[in-house]
Amino acid sequence: MFFASLKFSFLFLVIPLLIIAIFYKYHRKKVLLQKFADKITSLKLLEKVDYNKMKFKEIMLVSSIVLIIFAMMQPQFGIKKQIITKAGIDIVFALDVSDSMLAEDIKPNRIQKAKYEISKLVERFKGDRVGLVIFSGSAFVQVPLTHDYAVFNMFLENVTTDSIELPGTNITEALKKSLKLFNLKETTSKVVILLTDGEDTVEESVKVASEAAIMNVKIYTVGVGSPKGARIPDFDEKGRRLGFKKDREGNIITTKLAVKTLQKIALETKANSYIAGSGDMDLGKILEKISQDERKAVNSKHYGIFEDRFQWPLSFGILLLCISTFLPEIRLSSKMMRMVVISLLLFNLTSFQSFGITPEATGPDLKPEPLQNKQKIPAVSLLTGYIDNTYKKIIDGVKKYNSENYDKAYIEFNKLLLKSPENKELHLNTGSALYKTRKYDEAIKEYEEALYSKNIDIKSRAYYNIANSYFKKDELDKSIEFYKKALELKPDDNDAKYNIEVIRKKLKENSKKQQQKQQQNKDQKQNKDQKDKKDQQKQKQDNKDQKDEKDKQQQDKKDKDKKKDDEKKKQDQKKKDDEKKDQQKPEKQQMKKKKMSKEEADKMLKQIMDMEKDDLKKKKKEKIKAKGQYNVDKDW
Repeated sequence: MFFASLKFSFLFLVIPLLIIAIFYKYHRKKVLLQKFADKITSLKLLEKVDYNKMKFKEIMLVSSIVLIIFAMMQPQFGIKKQIITKAGIDIVFALDVSDSMLAEDIKPNRIQKAKYEISKLVERFKGDRVGLVIFSGSAFVQVPLTHDYAVFNMFLENVTTDSIELPGTNITEALKKSLKLFNLKETTSKVVILLTDGEDTVEESVKVASEAAIMNVKIYTVGVGSPKGARIPDFDEKGRRLGFKKDREGNIITTKLAVKTLQKIALETKANSYIAGSGDMDLGKILEKISQDERKAVNSKHYGIFEDRFQWPLSFGILLLCISTFLPEIRLSSKMMRMVVISLLLFNLTSFQSFGITPEATGPDLKPEPLQNKQKIPAVSLLTGYIDNTYKKIIDGVKKYNSENYDKAYIEFNKLLLKSPENKELHLNTGSALYKTRKYDEAIKEYEEALYSKNIDIKSRAYYNIANSYFKKDELDKSIEFYKKALELKPDDNDAKYNIEVIRKKLKENSKKQQQKQQQNKDQKQNKDQKDKKDQQKQKQDNKDQKDEKDKQQQDKKDKDKKKDDEKKKQDQKKKDDEKKDQQKPEKQQMKKKKMSKEEADKMLKQIMDMEKDDLKKKKKEKIKAKGQYNVDKDW
């Protein structure tokens, strides 16, 4: 006999303490009873108490605890042969980060394509360890072997052609760094996937490959690029493209794939060499094929394992615990005693079955919310075929799922997946926990893994739950597609048929709503256009009216100013006329008052004629002067 968990053996130290506690309890009861009543009264009060049963109950309690501790240590005896699939591969990606990986014969460029495909492949790993080595002129371990795929992807994302400053393509150094990451004492399959587009010294790299073959490490080579060659883009410090890289003589550099070198490296370790050029060969398919080939190579072996026998001590321990708990301490009739024993046996039997292991695990059939009137009851079953404390973890996961603690249920199921990634039932249960936490994309991935199960019931449930997930994502066409696939496996699944009809009705309603919405948008647009047109016309008319009003105001102002000027001129003219009249009026009055004599009139006439004569002479002189002629007056 062997024990798988000896770490629980220290619990046997509790047994002596428990026995001491039991003796102390009875001594304490005796002392208290003596204080409470005399001996005769005590005998009358306790005449129906069966002291033998009391002792028997305590013995049952101690025995049950011993058996439970014994079960926790997981006793094993008897050997059975079992085919165990060897899960878990150590994979190191050796990625070329030289400047030639910027060539764009593979879109968007070689290094970006390689990084993307590596990350997509790693997302599908379960229980494998991955590492990353980057190299150009030298090599550097970017990520040691790890199960933390999130950390791996984070470091992979930050890899660029500037990660290593030394130029070149040193494949030899990259292979040496990769081989140092493996622990040769471990029996897991060890693989190096070399992704490069450059050349190296053939002898040195092949020599390292032969050492890898001795270490049972396979080196798959993937040539990233075209053997015909491609030009290398050139960028400035700010990332702006300048053209293509040139040599010292000014010729454009062309990078070519060293196919023969890569083939020799792979052949040395009995692996394959691939070329991911600009044609039909897809880099992602190549990496996935490598992973599948390695899993087939270490698929399964026959092992002799010890069988767990913890169920029997656990069962008897629970039985004795029930007896010590529910067995009455008073004297009972034989008929009553038989009923108690039968009840305890039945209780123990049902308890044992509730913790038993069923032969198959199924995930919950979960229905979309609109289908509540025909919703199935979610259920997660138990699994079989595990060693150590896996049984306990399964029960913990089921309990947490049934108590709607889906996050913790997912953690428990995921831990089990790391031990047995090929178990499709576990993928189904894990997907159901993710579904309940509304992580529908991740749930779909787990359900897709469950589709590889040979069990038709598991496959139909996987299709059914994928359809549920797509329904939650409001991708109704895909949801119908997967419900139909579930019906192909189980044509009598009325719930799937019902769901399809409900989704079809919803699609029709969505189509009608979309048409109504389009018509509504069209009407709103027409109304808006008409309103905008009316507003434009109204604005135009308002602008015209404002302009006319402004012109009218300006014209009125001009007319008013002109009228004002005319009135002012009239007033000035009238004023002048009045002043002239006022000047002429005294002369007329004087002339009216006084009459001139003939002599005065002749004299005045003569004065006037002299004045006219002087004016005439003056004008004549001015005229002659203007012509430039000077003439002396006759009198002068």
